[in-house]
Amino acid sequence: MAGSLKDRRSGTDRRHLARGAAPPKERRGGDRRQFPAPATAAALSQAARKVQAAIDEYKLRNGLARISVDELVGILTKLGYHEA
Repeated sequence: MAGSLKDRRSGTDRRHLARGAAPPKERRGGDRRQFPAPATAAALSQAARKVQAAIDEYKLRNGLARISVDELVGILTKLGYHEA
């Protein structure tokens, strides 16, 4: 038993992983989406789908699972929305 460090989730020996290597793209819990699946997105308006796509793209590009309100405002501003 001594000297055998196995990651039971994947079966890989973690001792042989490169130090400083990037973490896996997928985190526990899977998908980063906070919105309905594309199949149910058809019920959304075109504007809502555009916002949804922009937020998903931002999260994927920045490796985030969730975004802050400030980040949301930035995304909406880039889409052309502004305060009335």
